[in-house]
Amino acid sequence: MTDRMKQGWIIALVALGWIFWLAPTAEDLPGAEPATPNEWKIWLGINIIAIGAVHFYNVRIGRQWRQEARDAHARRRSMQDHPTHNNH
Repeated sequence: MTDRMKQGWIIALVALGWIFWLAPTAEDLPGAEPATPNEWKIWLGINIIAIGAVHFYNVRIGRQWRQEARDAHARRRSMQDHPTHNNH
């Protein structure tokens, strides 16, 4: 699974979590109670971890792109430095 796919899944699952967290309010369900402050803190923690994971994968993608660019540059440079390279 690519890092972009992982980011997409994290975002989709957190969005789904928010839908379930906010859509059926406690007043709509019989016997339900509103979320306690502790539950809100846990949900906030889950969201912070999700943001950190998405950021981690985004940074890793950027590092991979930079490494590929450096490798391509090094290949071009080594080809130009080769004695049989045709310098015009």
